[in-house]
Amino acid sequence: MIDSSDRKYIDLLRGFSITRVVLVHLGLSWFYSPYSNYIHAFLPILFFVSGAVSFNSYQKSHNNTKYLLKRLLSIAVPYYLILICAFVFVWFIEKRLPVFYLGELVNWLTFNVSAERDYMPYPMGQIWFLHALFFITLISPFVFSLAKKSEHLLLLPVFLSVSISAIQFNSDITPYFNIFSHTLYSPTSNLSFFVFGAYFYAKRSVFTNNSISFLLISTLFISIFLSSKVNPNDLFDMHVKHPDLFYVAVSFSAIFLLLLFKEPIAFIVKHTLFITPFLLFMNKHSFSIFLLHSLVLNIIHEWIGSASQSLYIASVKIILTFIFTCILAIPFSFITNKIKNKILGRIDFS
Repeated sequence: MIDSSDRKYIDLLRGFSITRVVLVHLGLSWFYSPYSNYIHAFLPILFFVSGAVSFNSYQKSHNNTKYLLKRLLSIAVPYYLILICAFVFVWFIEKRLPVFYLGELVNWLTFNVSAERDYMPYPMGQIWFLHALFFITLISPFVFSLAKKSEHLLLLPVFLSVSISAIQFNSDITPYFNIFSHTLYSPTSNLSFFVFGAYFYAKRSVFTNNSISFLLISTLFISIFLSSKVNPNDLFDMHVKHPDLFYVAVSFSAIFLLLLFKEPIAFIVKHTLFITPFLLFMNKHSFSIFLLHSLVLNIIHEWIGSASQSLYIASVKIILTFIFTCILAIPFSFITNKIKNKILGRIDFS
C-alpha cells in the first residue's frame, strides 16, 4: 500500500505533469527547440502515477469488475462529456451540428485519435493519452493478477513492453499493432511506465536512493548511447508519437530523477508560496484540465489570434487558458464525478 508521504508526492507529480501538458500545448516544447523538446520525456509520469494508483485500488478492491468499471468510468465519463460540450459549442456559435456517420461515432466513442477532424470539433489528436490509458486499464486486472503469485512478476510486462520499444528503435513495427482502425502500439509501449509505477510502490522498500541512483545512471547511459544512433536533425517529439527505446530510456531517466530527488523537491514545493495548492488543484482536476484546456485554447485562439504575432499575445493566451480552464474544471469535475457515482450506484457488484 502507498503511504501518506508517497501519496502526497504522487499527487504533486500528477499536478506537475498536467501543468506540463498544458504548457506544451501552449508552445513550451518549441520555445528553445530542439532542447525544449525533451520536456516530452516527463509525460510518462502520468502513466507511472496512474499505474501506482490503479494497483493500489486493485489491491483494495475485492471485486475485479468494480475496480475495472470504476477506473474506466473515470476516463470515459469526462471524455464523453467534453465531446458533448464541443458539439454544443459548435451549435451555439455556428447554429449547426457537425454532419457525421456511424463509423465516426464509433471512433469517437472508442477514443480513436484517427477520427476525421472535419467532423469533430474537438482536437482528437490530443486525447491519445486517454486512448492509451483506456486500453492499458482494460488489461490491468490481468497484469496485476501476476502479483498474486509474486509482485516481481510485474516486471515481466515491463520487460516485454521495453523489448517492443527496442525493436521499434530499429524498424517501424507499429503497423502490426493496428486492430479495427485502432493503433495499439502506444498502449503497448507505454505499458512499461504504468506497470513499473505499480511495481515501484508495491516494492517501495527495495528502492533505496542507491538503487534509484543506479537505475538513473543506467538509463542515462542508454539514452546517451542511443542518442548517437539518432538522426541529429530529428526532434525528440518524433520519438514520442511511436515510443521507441530512446524515448523510453530518456523518460525513465526523468522518472528516476524525480524519484531520487523526492525529498528536496517536496521541500522546495512546500516552502514556495502557492506552488503546493496549485499543483494539488491540478492533480485533483487532472482529467478535467487535460480535456478542457484544448477546447479553451482553441476558443481563445479564435478570439485573440495567433500567438506568433507577439510575446504579449502569447503571454495573454497562456494566462487566459490557465484561468478559464481552472475555473471550468471545478464544475466539470463535479458533474463527471456525480455521473460516475450515479452509474456505479446503480450496479450490483455482489
